[in-house]
Amino acid sequence: RAAVQYGPEDLQVLSATANAVAVKLRSLTLEKEIRTAARIQRAMLPATVQVPEGWELDAHLTMCRDVGGDLYHCLTRPNGRTMLVLGDVAGKGVPASLAMAATIVLIRSLNEIGVSLEDMAPHLNSQLAESLAPEQFVTLFVGELDHETGELTYFNAGHEPPRLLREGGDEISLLDSTGRPTGLLPFGDFEVEKVTIEPGDVLSIFSDGIPEATRDGNDFLGDTAVDEAMRGFRRAPLKEMRETILQSVHDFLTPNEASDDVTLMLLRRCPDCPGGEKDATATQV
Repeated sequence: RAAVQYGPEDLQVLSATANAVAVKLRSLTLEKEIRTAARIQRAMLPATVQVPEGWELDAHLTMCRDVGGDLYHCLTRPNGRTMLVLGDVAGKGVPASLAMAATIVLIRSLNEIGVSLEDMAPHLNSQLAESLAPEQFVTLFVGELDHETGELTYFNAGHEPPRLLREGGDEISLLDSTGRPTGLLPFGDFEVEKVTIEPGDVLSIFSDGIPEATRDGNDFLGDTAVDEAMRGFRRAPLKEMRETILQSVHDFLTPNEASDDVTLMLLRRCPDCPGGEKDATATQV
């Protein structure tokens, strides 16, 4: 008002108040953008996964932040087989989520045009190496499942080795890395391997948020929780096996919160499964 005189102290109060309001408005805008990004990211992950006759499948992802870098997918190949994908982007937060989205789009596109697994890994690697930031890369496990024979053709690009428990025994086989992480360098060889999943066998594929769960950076959960759950629940519903593994992670970290995304995919070949294809729920938290 014209009749009021404002001094230097009044201007300081006004400036401080205006700055505080501006910071709050920027924070609200950023929170809204992150929530939108989180909705978009989760929409890129499947809400259900197709389960072929004679098989069981369960998939789960828990993000430690609103957005993250873990990914999974279950896609139908042009030849009718099923492609299983699980990956982990180096880093956290928004940069990792952008790389995750780029990876899923590339995999979907390469699958739709029928690129073989032998050619898919080099294509993914070169495209991601060109698109990602220098410090980013993606560990990936991609497998193509023949439902009738049980043969799983796969490449493992620097990812945590999936674990295969055979029916009638306690021995667990590892599907070790067949190449370096994708996007790390613009060149590299990626071998494709094969393994046959027999009736009663269980396969677990997961991100490093499980074995590298840690409270203090010194003690880690390791693979024991996964192995014990696979052995103890080999004939139980896969949901029970998944919940047991996730509970082991939670109990190990308590009272701390998880500092990394946790993604888990369980596959079992069972001769007594109900016939016909069906949908299985893929859970996201």
